Amino acid sequence: MTLLQLDDDILAIIMSFTRPVDASGFARTCHAGYQLAMPRFLSEVELSLDGALMRLRSLRKKRDDDDTQGRDRSTTSLADGTLAQDSGHVETTPDCAMARFCRLILADIPGRAPHVRILTIYGTHVRPDDSDTDSGFHTCVHLLCEVLRHTVLITDVTLIDTNYFLEGYKTLTIAIAQLPNVQSFTTRRTSISVIPWQQIAFQPRKLVIDVAFERYHIGGFVESEMKAFDQMLALPNFWGHIEYLEVDHCNNLLETAAAKNAMPLSSIRTLKIGGISRGTLANAARLLPDVRTLKITLQSPGKYSTVNQLASWSRLDTVTMRSISFGSDVPAALGSDVRCLRLGTDIGSSTFRMTSTLPLLERTSPVVLAIRTNLPLCDAGSVSEFQKCVKAAPELRFIEIEFVARPHSYEQWSQFIEITQTSSLKQSRLLGLLLCRATIGARSISRDECPMIAKGLAAQILTLQYIGFQSLEKDLEWPFPSEVIHNWSIWYRVKRKEDGGEPIIEQLLPDRAYWIHRELLATSRC
Repeated sequence: MTLLQLDDDILAIIMSFTRPVDASGFARTCHAGYQLAMPRFLSEVELSLDGALMRLRSLRKKRDDDDTQGRDRSTTSLADGTLAQDSGHVETTPDCAMARFCRLILADIPGRAPHVRILTIYGTHVRPDDSDTDSGFHTCVHLLCEVLRHTVLITDVTLIDTNYFLEGYKTLTIAIAQLPNVQSFTTRRTSISVIPWQQIAFQPRKLVIDVAFERYHIGGFVESEMKAFDQMLALPNFWGHIEYLEVDHCNNLLETAAAKNAMPLSSIRTLKIGGISRGTLANAARLLPDVRTLKITLQSPGKYSTVNQLASWSRLDTVTMRSISFGSDVPAALGSDVRCLRLGTDIGSSTFRMTSTLPLLERTSPVVLAIRTNLPLCDAGSVSEFQKCVKAAPELRFIEIEFVARPHSYEQWSQFIEITQTSSLKQSRLLGLLLCRATIGARSISRDECPMIAKGLAAQILTLQYIGFQSLEKDLEWPFPSEVIHNWSIWYRVKRKEDGGEPIIEQLLPDRAYWIHRELLATSRC
């Protein structure tokens, strides 16, 4: 039986799990393959304005060189099969990947436009110049605007580094703003000041504004961003459906909202913010009172080490803090009963101290605790600090700890057994424990010792039901040694004998282990 002899529903399911590029290859096999794969191929579209610009500039240069040298260009074939007739002719049909995609959609609008659902547009730091109009780039942008007028079912839009293009081609900016069904809108390395917010036609459920930290100090940046936030806050219908909000320079939004005495945005449930300073979180709690999941990230932890103030969110379920240092003045204003608390800094940083978070642990009394520390496993003091964290949170049911192996060293999992020999863990009511070993320039370890360690942990922590081990080998390249280049994980289930004898451990299959980990992270308060 060939693939195309399968039932259409089965083929559709198979195709939904393929990548668009694979679907493109399948579409070229035969007519039936084309009919089946084309919707998937068109569902996720990535367009590069920079690539189109560079391609058209290259063609323009080649054309100018041909004219200078008196070459006959009548044999130059364009993508659509047309020919240039003489050396004085300027092609009006641009030949680049983006233009070819646009012509593909426009050739069969009813059959192709409805399949486009996810759109990502890449720009560049290179500003287009006046000569680019002659190269056909203006025509290329016009084609894209025409396509956007018909692809009204797009639900996900991402703009990356598109400042120059959106500023220079207002018709393109308006065409994007007029898409009616966008549910997720993301801007990365793109100022929100170039978006015509008054003309926005969609009401997203997810909004991501990631301008990039290096742009904060550009002249006029803060003023233009705050003006844009002012325009956004004047659109109650735009904010009414947003459930996920991510802003990397949250101060601008919150200061604008406070100055305008903006009404609370009660629909937002997940908030991820960066660039916070004194009073930021207090303002955020007033503007976004119904947040359930809070994620805080700082670009320069040391700069804000003693100025952070946590406001009282009464309904918080999960709090994640990255690259953050509270110093000694951690306030007790964070709402109690935070179910899941994730604490840590980026690997390689030296700002994180577990003991500085003890007041926070005592206040929130989390059920799930994840700690990401730069301390090696056998570092002097790391064991005692971890013990204090466990003791400060008596309702803990699941702990996930990521530690660092020293460069060019070999540290065994068995060194963690020392932690369990104290009363703080032996008397705990832990259901699950996950040890993550981050390897940066250190030698890898064997999985062979994991069963022995799991059995030892199960024997000492009598409530333990699941034990996991994870090894993350990370790239050592400066300045961000954080990319995981290899990892493995093993999970064990603990079976206990009625007579209280030595526990039995059973290794879980990968699929089962994945769901067990998810269930442990979702452990509720008894």
